[in-house]
Amino acid sequence: MHTSGFRPAYNEELLQIAHDLVSMGSRAEHMVEMAVESLKRLDTSLAMEVLLKDDEIDSDYFNIESRSLTVLALHNPVAIDFRLIGSTLK
Repeated sequence: MHTSGFRPAYNEELLQIAHDLVSMGSRAEHMVEMAVESLKRLDTSLAMEVLLKDDEIDSDYFNIESRSLTVLALHNPVAIDFRLIGSTLK
């Protein structure tokens, strides 16, 4: 990721977006594990917990997407920065 000192707010936002993506991915991975476990045990309460967490993941994704579009519009990222921003968009 580009980390020049010319645009510290831009760089901080890129780092935060990258961090949030990793965090969201880790939580989604855990949710898959929970979903598999709920199927193995036929545990409907665990399945409902997964569904509720899915709404949280969706909300986080839309937040990251919105911030990424703002960075794209305001800062015109290039190279690796653009790939990071592009990876957040569906």
